Amino acid sequence: MEKRLANCEGYGDVFKIVKRSVKDVLGMRRAGLMLVLGNLRPNIGALHFLGSNAIVLNKSFVESLDVIVKTKKEKNYIIYDLLLHEYIHSFGYLDEHTVRSFCWKVCEKTFGKDHLTTKMAYEGPWKVYPKLAWVGPSGNFYPGAKIIKRFDEDSISYIG
Repeated sequence: MEKRLANCEGYGDVFKIVKRSVKDVLGMRRAGLMLVLGNLRPNIGALHFLGSNAIVLNKSFVESLDVIVKTKKEKNYIIYDLLLHEYIHSFGYLDEHTVRSFCWKVCEKTFGKDHLTTKMAYEGPWKVYPKLAWVGPSGNFYPGAKIIKRFDEDSISYIG
């Protein structure tokens, strides 16, 4: 699974691995989510609005990854952790400690205890990449929001 994650070309590819690892480790699956790139506060990498079908990734945060991390593989690991965290929130879990515990368990079972995703699940990406704390806000959420097409397309059996 690590090689697949390292070679992902987009958010949808990473999300397929998130869903697969959550199903394999926790036995949970949810379909029909969409991904939005939005302008969030600098200390928020991503969020899920309770009761919605949207995961929002911080646009400034994601764009800064191209400068801060050295490889596409590392960027995919960070995106994986962000999407995993919000995917678990989408099941209705609100408590951050519980969500982090689930993330850590999924990463450890999927990639091993010494893997970068596991470390980020436990400590957060800001501890692993301190420069991420310096990412500035890029404005209001709605004016810069962009919906990512073909994100959770394996959940769609037809277009009506």
